[in-house]
Amino acid sequence: MGIAFTLVTDHDLLLMRVTERPRAEDLAVRQQEASVLHAMSRFSRALLDLRDQTGSDLDGAAVRSILLRCDRQTGQIGPHAVLPMAIVATPGSIGQGIARMFLGHAHGLPHLSLELFETPEEAGSWLGMTPGWEKVLLTQR
Repeated sequence: MGIAFTLVTDHDLLLMRVTERPRAEDLAVRQQEASVLHAMSRFSRALLDLRDQTGSDLDGAAVRSILLRCDRQTGQIGPHAVLPMAIVATPGSIGQGIARMFLGHAHGLPHLSLELFETPEEAGSWLGMTPGWEKVLLTQR
């Protein structure tokens, strides 16, 4: 499966890592899992690692649908709730193109805050992670 989720409870983080070319079925299953975790308020920030993604079948409508669901889910936590989501992608990669599509389709969604970064360290700093959190990434690669 090209999408792996890890709930990092020590850091209140949902880490999503995309590898290869995930299938639409994989995406649907993982999106449902993330929705359940988020509904349970099991994390308050997210990191999407696209550095190893090699392809995608996503189109703009699918991305917007994913983001709308995340925005709605976060809004149910409270009217001022915002889920910060850092996206990490290598410059010039497929992952960076997908990240830009996510950023564009997040426009106007009040409960999501997405940013694109080239390194996990930059992403972690933006998310307010404590030093040493990057060790989690080593166990996922």
